[in-house]
Amino acid sequence: NERVHARTYSEIERFCFDEPDKVKKSVVSLKQNAQRLETVAKVFEQAFITSHKLALGQVKRDQASFDIFYLFVIAMFLMERGQFVISFATTFTYGAHGWFMQICKAVQKICQDEYEIHGLAGAYMFDKLSQTSAGIMAYARHRDTIKKMTDEVLAAELRHQPFLMGGLDNVFGVTVKDYQDVAYYFFKDIYDHLRIPYDFVAPKRMPLDFLKKWMSINGIQAALQEEDNGAYLLGMLVAIGIMVASTGFAM
Repeated sequence: NERVHARTYSEIERFCFDEPDKVKKSVVSLKQNAQRLETVAKVFEQAFITSHKLALGQVKRDQASFDIFYLFVIAMFLMERGQFVISFATTFTYGAHGWFMQICKAVQKICQDEYEIHGLAGAYMFDKLSQTSAGIMAYARHRDTIKKMTDEVLAAELRHQPFLMGGLDNVFGVTVKDYQDVAYYFFKDIYDHLRIPYDFVAPKRMPLDFLKKWMSINGIQAALQEEDNGAYLLGMLVAIGIMVASTGFAM
C-alpha cells in the first residue's frame, strides 16, 4: 500500500508541476514538514536500530526490546489514524468544490487505505499486544510516553494547518478552526482507544459534512464509462473483518 501511495503522490507532483524534482527538493527542505514528523521519526529510528541489533545478536528479545516495538506499533497507529487527517480534509475541501478532481480522487484512495486498513490494523495490533503480559508491562511503564507522543502528534497537526492554507483565512469558507475541529474529532477516538486522557473538547459529529462522503470511496458515485472506480480495497486480508469487529473502531 505505501509503495502505491508514494508512486501516487509522485504522479501528482508530475501532473501539477513543470519541474517536479525541484518541487520534491523544496518540500523535503521545509522545516515545517521535518518538525511535523519529528516525534514519530524518533520512535521509528529506535525501532530500526534495535531490529538490526536483534538480527546481529547484540541485544536480547526481552522486555526492553519488546517495549521499543510496542511503542513503534503505537507510533504507526498514530501516523495512520491521526497524522495527516487535516491534510486529507484540506484536499477534500477542494474536491467538494470541484477543484483538482484527479488529484482528490487519487488521494481519496490513499485515505481509504489509511482509515479502513492501516488504522484498523494498528488498533488491532495495539489491542492484541496490550493483552499479553509483556504488553501489560509495557503499557504501565510507558503510558506517559504514549500520551506525550499522542499529544505531540496532535499539536503538530494543529500547528501545521495555517501553513497548509498558505496564510489564507479560509478555503472555500472553511477556516483554520474548522480544520482543527476535524483533528479533535478524530483524535478523540485515538485517545479513547489508547486509554489516555485529553484536555480538549471534541465535536460530537463530523465538523465538515462533505468529509463523510469524501472519506468513504463508496460515498461517491462514479460513472465507469468515464473514469476508473476505486471503490474496492487492495491488499486486503481476511482478518480485516475480525479487526473491525474486535476494535469497534469506526470512522
